[in-house]
Amino acid sequence: TGRPEGEHRSAKREGSPVSPTGRPEGEHRSAKREGSPVSPTGRPEGEHRSAKHEGSPVSPTGRPEGEHRSAKREGSPVSLRRRFRLVAVVALAAAAFAGHAAEMRPFDAASLPAIKAAYAGRSFILAFWSIHCAPCIEDLADWGPLQRRHPGVPIVLVTTDPPAERARVARVLARYPLAKVEAWAFADDFGERIRYAVDRGWRGELPRTYFYDAAHAAEVVSGRLDAAWTAAWYDRVR
Repeated sequence: TGRPEGEHRSAKREGSPVSPTGRPEGEHRSAKREGSPVSPTGRPEGEHRSAKHEGSPVSPTGRPEGEHRSAKREGSPVSLRRRFRLVAVVALAAAAFAGHAAEMRPFDAASLPAIKAAYAGRSFILAFWSIHCAPCIEDLADWGPLQRRHPGVPIVLVTTDPPAERARVARVLARYPLAKVEAWAFADDFGERIRYAVDRGWRGELPRTYFYDAAHAAEVVSGRLDAAWTAAWYDRVR
């Protein structure tokens, strides 16, 4: 080294050993103790941790997680309006269903004479139908418009389905504009007895429609309504 041996040894004892980084080993160690360790992001580890604790975590939408959750809790005006509309539609459907169920009258062996008495001196239509009869369901779409065009001729609809199916009948009726049409239902499960009281020649075929004039003479139609024949009948009973 070119220095006296004694001086060289003294330097080793008095000075700080040199670390592989070129800095005295003591200084290097002190820096490790006093400074903040560096994280993989290039920021001191302490500062990086503090940012995690103090800041809001970021959600997949790019918004702070807390703000995102708050928006979910409060809801947007658009979603609230959609919910209100859905509730209103359900309420109207339920009201229509309940209305038809409540308005259906029981039809038994004594009902036809009572209906004739109520419409004494007037024409009316008595139509028997069932939820299990496809042509009957097609006719339901026609009764409402006919009643509006001819308000002076009452229309009486009678379902032949048993009382156990009353709820299903009400749901079917609620699909059609039948507000001015009377709704009746067989009062019990003894359909043959009720049919016999209406017409001894009726064997249960559906749809079965009785067109009564003002004197209550009936014209009977089995099967789907014929638009031309029905229009001609209305013309005759005016």
